[in-house]
Parts: sequence; C-alpha cells; structure tokens
Amino acid sequence: MRQVTRFQAFTMSRTAKQRETASAHSAVEIRRAITRADAALGAAGHQVTDEETRELGRQIAAGTVSGDEAAARIIEKLRATHHRG
Repeated sequence: MRQVTRFQAFTMSRTAKQRETASAHSAVEIRRAITRADAALGAAGHQVTDEETRELGRQIAAGTVSGDEAAARIIEKLRATHHRG
C-alpha cells in the first residue's frame, strides 16, 4: 500500500474545481504546509533541493496547481533531462 503524507492527502482530497474556486491560501498557511511537507520528508530521510520542484510544492500548497499537474511537470522535466544527457 502506498503511503501518503498529510500534505498529499490534503491536496489530493480536493477536486480541481474546488481548487479553482477556493479562496487564495494565506502566506502563513502556505508556509505551514511547506514546513509540514519538509518535516515529513526529513523524517523519512529525504529532502527536496531542486528549486523548481520546491516552487511547484508551494503552488500546490497555494492551491494554484494540482498535485497531478505538478507531477506531470516534474516527470516531463526528468524526461527532458534524461534525453539530453
């Protein structure tokens, strides 16, 4: 069974329409979400160091990008990097 962090559960539990119509999250809420995600990753011995990926995480927390869209962007970036090298 795949484990999901609270941050992921929160962002995945809302539909795209709900994300579009939800009021903008406050800067404090976004920082808290990022802090929780960083803590969960850190507890598992992981960290996100790529600035573009961190920005996508911030956009997910802000509700401006869905988790699926962020994942697609990261996959595309990895494919482009892999095919270049």
